[in-house]
Amino acid sequence: INSFPNPFHNEVNLLVSSPKSGNMAIRVYDLSGRLVHSRETSVGEGRTLIQLSDGWRGLSAGMYVLQASMHNEQQSVRIQKMN
Repeated sequence: INSFPNPFHNEVNLLVSSPKSGNMAIRVYDLSGRLVHSRETSVGEGRTLIQLSDGWRGLSAGMYVLQASMHNEQQSVRIQKMN
C-alpha cells in the first residue's frame, strides 16, 4: 500500500497492488488505538487507486495508522492529517 499525499488535508489516496480481486477492509486508528474511520471497498486484480475523501473532516490534525486487510493479509501505513 502506498498513500499520497502524506501529509494530507481532507483526502488521501491509496495505491493498492493485489494478485486477485476481492473486498478490502480499510480501518484508521489514532495513535491510542481507537478506531476513528472504517470502510470496505472492492479491489481489482493488479493496481487499484482508492480515494478516501469521507470521514476526515471531524478528525484532528495528527498521526494515524491506516490498516488495510484483504485475503487474510494485512498491511499498515502511517498517515498524517493536517488542518
